Amino acid sequence: MTPPRAPRAPWLHARVTCAAVLGLAAALAAPPESSAAPESSASQIVLPLAEAAALLAIPITTESAFDQPRRDFQASLPACAEAADIGTPQGFGRPDLATFHGSLLRDDSEEGRYIVKQAAGVFGSSAAAAAAQGELVTHVAACLKAQGLDRSDDESSSGDTGRDWTFTGMNASPQRLSWRKIENQEHGWQCGLVSQAQDNALLQTLVCERNPPPKGPATELLNAMAARIPQAAPTAPEPGN
Repeated sequence: MTPPRAPRAPWLHARVTCAAVLGLAAALAAPPESSAAPESSASQIVLPLAEAAALLAIPITTESAFDQPRRDFQASLPACAEAADIGTPQGFGRPDLATFHGSLLRDDSEEGRYIVKQAAGVFGSSAAAAAAQGELVTHVAACLKAQGLDRSDDESSSGDTGRDWTFTGMNASPQRLSWRKIENQEHGWQCGLVSQAQDNALLQTLVCERNPPPKGPATELLNAMAARIPQAAPTAPEPGN
């Protein structure tokens, strides 16, 4: 089964969201270092198959784990490449990435109805994680803008651009970014995506389902990942201090 792709957001909404979110990306500040995750802890943050299946109450039964960022979803609109997926080499491929772990979970039915992806990266500093999150905010906002322009061009021509996904529902704050993508062709996949920088860790989730669409499990899964972040042991004071 070929994994999902990308949809369209209303033109006016794309404009407004893009302007507001680009300002937010520039304003993202690094959180304090006091709760930094140990640099080797990325694999501890991602939920194993059984826990994810129980949390989401969906029959996912196969798991593919990976320790390097990778791309599993494509978008026909180049500006939406980063909005189409999580755990990508562009998003996490920074020199200050200490460890990374991800997993792709699916059901084993003949056609497949569920796809769940998790990604966790631990960086050398909170500033690095915040910068990676800020870049993603910028990419998703740029996708919505390009999608609006592409739709406008499409409506003024006689043909269809063949766009595979429509991206919509972007909601950004300094702590968390969420958005949705809806497949325009074939299988009717609908996906929720969430990304959050927490101290020096960047956590991302994607949950896709074929009708009915998921209503928030990507956020629920990300909350569970955040709760699994181990805390670095406090530095012992030097003798005499």
